[in-house]
Amino acid sequence: MKLYLVGIGGISMSALAKFLHEQGASVYGSDLVENETVNSLRQAGIKVFIPQRKENIDKSIDEVVYTSAITSNSPGDVELQEARRLKIKTTKRAEKIGELTKIYKTIAVSGTHGKSTTTAMVLQILLEAGLDPSALLGSDFELIKGNYRVGQSKYLVIEADEFDRSFHNFQVDFGAILNLEADHLDYFKGGIEEIKEAFRKYIQENFKEHACLIYNQEDKNLGEVVAEVKRADLKKETLPKIKLKLSIPGEHNQQNARAAFALAKKIGVAEKTIRAALSNFKGASRRFEFKGEKNGVKVIDDYAHHPTEVKATLSAAREMFNSKRIIAVFQPHQYSRTKFFSQEFSQSFNEADVVIIPPIYEVVGRDEKKEINNYGLARMIKKNKEIFATNNFEETVGLLNKITRAGDVIIVMGAGPVTEISNKFLNEK
Repeated sequence: MKLYLVGIGGISMSALAKFLHEQGASVYGSDLVENETVNSLRQAGIKVFIPQRKENIDKSIDEVVYTSAITSNSPGDVELQEARRLKIKTTKRAEKIGELTKIYKTIAVSGTHGKSTTTAMVLQILLEAGLDPSALLGSDFELIKGNYRVGQSKYLVIEADEFDRSFHNFQVDFGAILNLEADHLDYFKGGIEEIKEAFRKYIQENFKEHACLIYNQEDKNLGEVVAEVKRADLKKETLPKIKLKLSIPGEHNQQNARAAFALAKKIGVAEKTIRAALSNFKGASRRFEFKGEKNGVKVIDDYAHHPTEVKATLSAAREMFNSKRIIAVFQPHQYSRTKFFSQEFSQSFNEADVVIIPPIYEVVGRDEKKEINNYGLARMIKKNKEIFATNNFEETVGLLNKITRAGDVIIVMGAGPVTEISNKFLNEK
């Protein structure tokens, strides 16, 4: 079967591409620009077209799979429209993963925050238990040298994302929901109530018969949603009240580990094996990831882009580095969500000594009014601390070179290309 993936260079799409390729499908795809992910796809034997053009699509293709990031404004839409004109089957990424979830015993992790870390924790536990699972991850994981795994057992570990209601395409045997907050408000126009309804439907309709749900009972929104689900067959369990030995800091990671612990117990893994695997867990890519050190200055990279995540990441940094000077570099994600969360962001940096805000990352096809910029956000955060807004990444790196001293810790946060700042700072002499 010949599959063509539009937006193949994204983290989740690349995982699916490699997974299907290893399972024997003939996989091709396209993206906007060359990057490390595209290079890794080519090394795996997958042909990638740059840029996206309708000429890339022909009748030899059996199915075109596309990411929910593709909109009518996206360059990739020309390929999608050509596929439809040629009457080629078109399938969303989540629908394609949904087909896999029907075949496997599917273990799915959902929630506003912590999905990638918890999914990687579950995968590590199952690997150390000898269960040989398959996996599709939303981040790279050093243990498997990438973001996917094709195993020989019946188990499949995935992230179940609420954005675009992707998780409504899945069929789940063992599921954990970590938390439930307002996010993706460009999509969920009805705010938190619409998000709660999406989760309610997910639990009601997307858990298989006699499936198991693990949920965080301390989350008010989540507790309300679970209470409203009427399914006698569904086994519901709360997070265990235990302290686990971890090598990664932060109370949020304790919560993630409790969810992974509970899922693994339900699958039948021995507690001793679970605890050992969690103590061995070193984290997923861009989740409190140690990038390196220069002139006595440590650099940590993190995907945090929601106020709750920023606060949790900086709290973990303070827990780990105690009295060290913490310099937070935060790239806000989208103008609309920065405006919506501006008040919450103003309270998220209390554990940082210095804050640097480069320009807001604009998501192609998903942004509208530019009612706030990084300078405006910096003014809101400015309370008893040094704060800077910069014009670009080069200026940010220059500022870091100027103000850092031995013993400092830089925490680089954001969902966009902000990780380039970590690399540039470390690589410049």
